[in-house]
Amino acid sequence: MTLVVARLLEKTLFLVSDTRVSLEYDVSERYSLLTGMTKLYLFTRYCCVGIAGNVKLADGILGYYRRSVLPEIIAKPSPLTRMSKPKPEFKKRTLEYFRDCQRTQNSAEDSVEFVLAFAGDNPSLYELRSTSSQAEPVKSVWLGDHIAFSMYQKNRFTIQTKVANGSSSGVGAASVFREGEPHAVDAHLSRPDKMGTLVTSMGKVLEQATNTTAGGHVVAVYLYDGEFYYHSYASLSRSGRDIGGAWGYAVLSVLNDESKLALFLATRETSSTRTILLYGPYSGTALGPQAISTGGVMTQGFKVSTDDESMDFAEALYHRVGIEVELPFVSVRDNTNAIGYGMHSKGMQLIQQGQHYRRTALNSMSGHSSIDSTQRKASRVSIKVMRRAVRISGRARLMIKWIGEMYLERALRSTQRDEYRNAVVGREYLRQWCELEPRDLAGKLSYGMATLKAGRTHCIESQQQAYCDEAVDVLATCCANGVMTRASATMWADVLQLASPELYGRERMLRHLNLAIRTFANPTRGIQVDRLMSAWLEAGLSIRRSDISGVPIVARKLKKYCVAISRFLLQAPDNILANYLLGRCLLSLAAICNGRVRQRVLIESALPYLRVAGKASPREAAVLVYLANALVTLEQIEGTTTGSQYEREAQSVLQALSQLAPNSSHVKMLLQVHSDLLRRRAMHQHEQD
Repeated sequence: MTLVVARLLEKTLFLVSDTRVSLEYDVSERYSLLTGMTKLYLFTRYCCVGIAGNVKLADGILGYYRRSVLPEIIAKPSPLTRMSKPKPEFKKRTLEYFRDCQRTQNSAEDSVEFVLAFAGDNPSLYELRSTSSQAEPVKSVWLGDHIAFSMYQKNRFTIQTKVANGSSSGVGAASVFREGEPHAVDAHLSRPDKMGTLVTSMGKVLEQATNTTAGGHVVAVYLYDGEFYYHSYASLSRSGRDIGGAWGYAVLSVLNDESKLALFLATRETSSTRTILLYGPYSGTALGPQAISTGGVMTQGFKVSTDDESMDFAEALYHRVGIEVELPFVSVRDNTNAIGYGMHSKGMQLIQQGQHYRRTALNSMSGHSSIDSTQRKASRVSIKVMRRAVRISGRARLMIKWIGEMYLERALRSTQRDEYRNAVVGREYLRQWCELEPRDLAGKLSYGMATLKAGRTHCIESQQQAYCDEAVDVLATCCANGVMTRASATMWADVLQLASPELYGRERMLRHLNLAIRTFANPTRGIQVDRLMSAWLEAGLSIRRSDISGVPIVARKLKKYCVAISRFLLQAPDNILANYLLGRCLLSLAAICNGRVRQRVLIESALPYLRVAGKASPREAAVLVYLANALVTLEQIEGTTTGSQYEREAQSVLQALSQLAPNSSHVKMLLQVHSDLLRRRAMHQHEQD
């Protein structure tokens, strides 16, 4: 039969079971670990199903659920992270399916009972028995052999008493797992003492189980951060109860397939042989262990005896059979003839490697506005390691955000050809992170920046506007909550000053402009922008607000803004937005001053700044509009009697504008003015000839 125990403790779920399969419930026959099966199945990381009863019947029920029901209630996995989330009806449909299967069984003697555990913010536990027709949430449940459960309860009470009295407890010197001393992989569990109690209690039952149908080894599942994981541990046999001789075994999580776990066996008699068995849910054949390699049970060639060789073993296993496993235990030895495993957590090692390479890449790119081959290689290595960590371990989910931010850093420094691809990929990773952690405003800020960068470099105007609109809304939300960085503030202000008010919406733009101006003017809002930068950003936004609202800025304020922007430009001469803003200020001063000579001086002073901005951002229509405006105005001032030195440059800029914004009324007006000037100049030249 079996023994399955599940407990819900303070929003944390723990489940344990044995692995013995007793055909016709004949407990007199000796059963091996090699013929056992797991009784706990992970169907994605959001649902765990425990079974007890008829194995063949369970085979069909679980197989149909995995093939036909599960695909309908799980969203399509992300191609980037391979992560999938349950649909809203996931829990309801799962409960209905297993409840209907339980109700339609012929007899209690030839049936299957279920434990269903669901993850989430409010985890829940259900039992489905032949004696109950309703599925109601419970705090604890057990299925299977009554004698084995009584032994389990006795063991658990003894362990808890020892812990309360301050004495150590555990399964003895031959086991790595100690009560109250969880192994490194699960050291972050919120209730490791409870997990240890369940595993140790079940382990003692299986060691002592001579008159029960329970046996084999312990399989344990726990809930961490809203997802289920198999619990990895190692132990030595005391009596050779299953395969004879002295041997050790380890239960290993298969990281790149959360629904499977592996059993690793090592015997003293065959020290050069290591057995790897793969346990998993219904896979089209029979429930139970499956050989990983060529169809046989034994997998030769994995000899591990010291700590130094442990990661070599993990890499060999990955490259040979394609699975990533947790190797969380240290050297396992008895008092006489040691069986040395000496392994570590592969998942944790990848996470640590990802953190290291990420820091290296960020340090190499720090302070650089462009990316060279060395920096590109460092960022590529960090992304590769972090992506592998994400794909094999849900504990590495924070790296989804880090991967997205690394792509964003590359987009901010890449050439125009590469920045769109980097921004789009980074945006997708960050979008998934925001779905996982909607309250992380820093992640939302990075998502807004990546979306904005993707929109600004997109070649399709309609999608470009949609990207920018979404990004500005996200950045406005972050700003309203006091979360903003220097880079994001610049990008947000950039869009507010360059986007078309007709497409963006005048009321929406004014609302966002007012929010941004208040943010930069008020140093208590927590924005991470220095005072000088805040001054020029506030200046540019105020000029833009005057354009949208129709309220002119007096000369005194314009001069103040020119001073603020000029001071910033002394520190950042290559800043595109600052050059654009100073050029705009000088043009605005020229428009309100008296005298053609003074106007010409101001416009010619604005021209170099507008050229810098236009050269750096040749696809920004707003920048090119003001550059064209300055050039055409200077053409008008020079008159039609002589050739203008700005004619060819104006024609080139207007040609680019006609492609970027063919429907803009301002662009059409400038084209018409330039065309009239050329026509009058041609007529004057003809008269002279």
